[in-house]
Formats: sequence, C-alpha cells, structure tokens
Amino acid sequence: MKIDILKNNKVMVIYIFSAYTYGLIFLTLKNERKGKKSCFGV
Repeated sequence: MKIDILKNNKVMVIYIFSAYTYGLIFLTLKNERKGKKSCFGV
C-alpha cells in the first residue's frame, strides 16, 4: 500500500505543478496582451 500512496502522491504533485505552471503562463500572456510587464520580466 505504501507504493500505491507514493505513486498517487507523485501523480498529484505532477498534476498540481503542471496546473500551477499553466496558470502562470496564462496570466503572463494575459498581462502582456494588456501591455503590462509580465511577472517574469520578459
């Protein structure tokens, strides 16, 4: 059961990380369209 929990946690971490990264990219593109500087300073 420990192995299953580790696998589930790994999947959750990857899912949360990818969703968080996607959110940052979306907000960055949204701000750039408005003409504001992005959070990354690019």
